[in-house]
Amino acid sequence: MPRQSQQTPHIRYQHWIFKLPFVRRYRGMVIARTILFKNAETEITPALLRHELAHVEQIDRYGITRFYLIYFCDYLANLWRLRDHDAAYRHIRFEREARELERLERICER
Repeated sequence: MPRQSQQTPHIRYQHWIFKLPFVRRYRGMVIARTILFKNAETEITPALLRHELAHVEQIDRYGITRFYLIYFCDYLANLWRLRDHDAAYRHIRFEREARELERLERICER
């Protein structure tokens, strides 16, 4: 089982990658242990930060190779089954888990 990392993830704001056509629509993403955001730090909501931190925790839990393998296999299987990019993305197990953690944290903050 992969070891839990004690390192704080790197965070980059207003990253150039979001100018690429296939990621333009997203607000954040995780590559390895680096969180990339489309917008400036002042525009990042706590919920979005929690969502991306959930992905960092998933990478720590599964290991980077296994995480991305599962992520992309889930996406491809969902795309085959659902025939829709947005639906396939929403049904990736790691995305569902991150949204659930994001939602639970919002409930706890109230």
